[in-house]
Amino acid sequence: MTKKRLSHDAEKMRLQKFLSLAGVASRRHAEEMIRAGRVKISGRVVTEMGVLVHPTKSKVEVDNKAVIFQEERNYILFHKPAGCITSLDDPEGRTTVIDLLPKSLPRVYPVGRLDYDSEGLLLLTNDGELAYKLSHPGSNVPRVYHVKVRGELKDGSAVLERLKTGLELEDGFVKADRVAVLSFTGNNTWLEIELHIGRNRIVRRMMEEVNFPVMKLRRVSFGNLSLDGLPLGGFRDLSETELRETYKQLGETGPLPERRGKDGIRFARGFSPKDREHPRQSAHNMRHDEERPKRTFERGENSEFSSREERPRRRFTEDERPKRRFERKERSEFSTQEEAPRRINDGDERSRRTFERSDRRTSEFSSRDERPRRQNDGDERPRRTFERSDRRTSEFSSRD
Repeated sequence: MTKKRLSHDAEKMRLQKFLSLAGVASRRHAEEMIRAGRVKISGRVVTEMGVLVHPTKSKVEVDNKAVIFQEERNYILFHKPAGCITSLDDPEGRTTVIDLLPKSLPRVYPVGRLDYDSEGLLLLTNDGELAYKLSHPGSNVPRVYHVKVRGELKDGSAVLERLKTGLELEDGFVKADRVAVLSFTGNNTWLEIELHIGRNRIVRRMMEEVNFPVMKLRRVSFGNLSLDGLPLGGFRDLSETELRETYKQLGETGPLPERRGKDGIRFARGFSPKDREHPRQSAHNMRHDEERPKRTFERGENSEFSSREERPRRRFTEDERPKRRFERKERSEFSTQEEAPRRINDGDERSRRTFERSDRRTSEFSSRDERPRRQNDGDERPRRTFERSDRRTSEFSSRD
């Protein structure tokens, strides 16, 4: 299988195919962009299909940005972590798979989807033709998932048979091509499920239908591509052999596109073992990690300093600080705390307050000092003791 290259004298092609080969979008999505009036050719908006462009000479713009056609294609195999969405951008500000990859990479977009809480194999490329064929329902590309559920399931159980027989979901009928039990950990069961279709959250919805909600989900293979040897958060370029096998399973036997890539495994931001002692296990809240200190400072106040550390701490004068504290504590007719006299309780006032408390006890004494201390004589104490012991039905008249 030879490599396919486009010369400068190449024939013209349809606009939607050009956008797909340029890595802007898949062919179907490119048609939607053309109908929406987002595409220009030589400064003129084009909304009709079938317009021909030259890959190296025509000036094409999408959303007022020039589209640069490159013959080389990128094919990246990524071990997606949980906590990021499979999209180029997110209106809600969540972390995307593109946010995790180095900015030096060419523009690529994901083939298919893995939901926010799932992890596993994800292919990213700017080869629109390949992306379209792999994600098309008629391609029948197998997808294998490892699924963790709560409780124990065994091979041949009624639940697994229902998954194989098929389920009726809100978007149509679906059944698993293969279901097998991998292991039982004592509380949870790991399953291996193979499907040839890709729908939104299809595995999770199937397991919810049989009352075994998914606790963890990982896609381990997609067609001939496997996750073996690729750690969480790692990515690598497809080899020429893998690319040839990928085209072969789709029935393509023509020349291969020009492949661009490097050897070896690289890591997404925050997942390299060299970056930290404990690499991340998910991508939650990673999108604005680097922007957070600066953005927080910008919200506080408009300042000439670039960061919070450079901003000098405010110092209060001797007169200013007591005044502010005093005004917060109580409302007073004095302007500062120094002008307010400190309350001093003399002996008469304290005695009078003591008398007021004792008056509640109906005391005849005017103060605590005048009230004599109660003294119990010898006769009184045994009698009281006897009264208590009498309640306990004691036969003795006193403690002695």
